Amino acid sequence: MGELRTDVLYATDLFKEGELRPVRVLDTRRWTSIPSTDQSGFVWQLNKVSDNVPPDADFGIACLYWSSTDPDPDGQALLDHPWELLPEDPEEAAAELTRRAKTFGPGYSSVWLCLRPIARRRVSARWVEPGRREAWAQASTRLAALGLGSVEYSGAGDHGPIALDQLNALLDRAERAGTQ
Repeated sequence: MGELRTDVLYATDLFKEGELRPVRVLDTRRWTSIPSTDQSGFVWQLNKVSDNVPPDADFGIACLYWSSTDPDPDGQALLDHPWELLPEDPEEAAAELTRRAKTFGPGYSSVWLCLRPIARRRVSARWVEPGRREAWAQASTRLAALGLGSVEYSGAGDHGPIALDQLNALLDRAERAGTQ
């Protein structure tokens, strides 16, 4: 999939239910979140693949996401949520991630914003909003009906050679010309 970025959303099966949800990658280094010994919750630490990870720890890249209580996660809100880059120093970055994770409370409406390490292999591809995927599927059906092949939306946004709006405008024109 290439290098992960912090300015786009990725799809992940967070709760192992087979349902993809959007996540925002905050830091691509390998992190572990372990319960703290002082009952304050948990602490984050940077580690290597060769490090021993306790069985009760989460490990992976630092990701921000909506909790499972949100039936319709707002991906754009994840991108809009203000975040400063983490410090390069591993100890400072770990302290900052621990602070951020502990300060989350109720967010937009009745849902919770969450931060945890997620295994890199579970972050699959760029997130595609269901409505956007459906709009591209409809455009593809219209193309096929005109005998012009089909298109598949990869989730990379409207940064391809043609935007969805442009494609629909061309299809409208072609369909009008075909009925005259």
